[in-house]
Amino acid sequence: MAEDFPELPDSCQQALPILEKRSYSALIAELAEYLAPRRSESLDTDFALQEFLDKYGMRLGQLGTILKSGGPLAEASNKANRKRRLSEHRLRFSAKPQAKREASPKKSLNPP
Repeated sequence: MAEDFPELPDSCQQALPILEKRSYSALIAELAEYLAPRRSESLDTDFALQEFLDKYGMRLGQLGTILKSGGPLAEASNKANRKRRLSEHRLRFSAKPQAKREASPKKSLNPP
């Protein structure tokens, strides 16, 4: 799949925080506001429970599925980015000391 959609992990990495913060968290906050004034008796009857599930169940389930599907792809992007940065870091710092040593003249400890 990575060969067919190479930009997918990076796209998921960008989209996931938006879904988590704006959509999923907002829905959880709305759910908490709905339940807070009703307390424990709010879901005691079958009718109340069904109303609650109709209002929140499908959306929560669908958003949860999307987040679970995108999470591993976003993590793959994180791993690839870390690996790339580490390789760049190693290349940068392994090449610089040699270049500096070759370019700088040798200094004598005893001045003339």
